[in-house]
Formats: sequence, structure tokens, C-alpha cells
Amino acid sequence: RREAALALRNAARTLGTFDSFSPTTSIVLEMAFKADAKTVAEAIAESVKLRYGGSSSDIQELESLIFEGIKKKGGQATKGTVLRFDCSEDGVNVSVDGILQGMAKFNDMASAFVDVYMDEKAVSPTLIDSCLDAWRGKEAQELSASLLEQHINSMKATSQPRGDPRLRLKSDPSSIPLSSLLSNHYL
Repeated sequence: RREAALALRNAARTLGTFDSFSPTTSIVLEMAFKADAKTVAEAIAESVKLRYGGSSSDIQELESLIFEGIKKKGGQATKGTVLRFDCSEDGVNVSVDGILQGMAKFNDMASAFVDVYMDEKAVSPTLIDSCLDAWRGKEAQELSASLLEQHINSMKATSQPRGDPRLRLKSDPSSIPLSSLLSNHYL
């Protein structure tokens, strides 16, 4: 379980890498009970602060985005309020009930945010267990295989032809674009 949890965390932290299928990891929180804007914003910001090596003013900006978003709802995050945090290599986008509040654009903030929910000191270990259970199931394995196959097929479809273009021209004239046929390279 520990190795699987570590793999999950590492996958969630591959923000914007070239090999990543998705350059964004989204954390979606739905309020289970009512809380005021200050309490929610401070709790989330404090959890990120413990994992973030940057400036405290960066954390204050994240906290402000959360606070202002909830403030627009009357200052209360009522039961059912949805907070969404889209973490990418650019930073953390903050949305409250589907309304984008802005982005905290700081190096490594997104990784620190993901760690709040995925590292060995996660604020909700049951979230990690839930993710692992869901992704180990047969449906998840079938979805994973299907997505991998689609990715491989799309890579094949967009791959560059290899070998001597003159030989390709002889075997498959349609593989060479017409504009290229007019260049000296092919004549």
C-alpha cells in the first residue's frame, strides 16, 4: 500500500512534464458542513505552508484567493460549496462554485498543494485509500489500457516518416506532401 500511495503521489505531482498525459492535477473539495471564509482559507493555506519552500507572501495570495471566493458567497462556505484547485507547473488556479478566482503563480506551490492531499502526512489519508481502491479495480484497469492504446495510436498517427524519402516516394507516393515533391531534395 505504501508503494502504491507513493506512486500515486508522484503521478499527481508530474505537473506539466512532457511525458504527462495530463499537465494538471485537480483537487476538488465539497464542503460537508458550513464554515466561514476565514476559517476555510486559513486552514488550507496553513496546510500548504507546511509543505511549501517559498515566500509567506505567496501563501497569503493563495489564502486571499480562497477567502475572496467564499466572501462573494456571503462569507460562508455552506454545505455543498465546491472549491476546486487546478494545480499545474504554472501554479494553482482557485475556483469557488465554478467561478475562477485567480491563480497563485509561484514555483512549486502546485506540488506543495498536491502534497497536502497525497503525501505521507496527508490531511485525509482516507482520500489516498479511496483513490487506490478506485484505481485498482477492473474498470479502472480497462480504462487505463484503453487510454494507453489511444495514446499509442495517436503517437503512431502523428509520427514522422523515417528512412530515405526517395525510397518512400517509390513505395508510397502519397507519403510525401506535394509541396515537398517540388523541392530539389526529391528530384
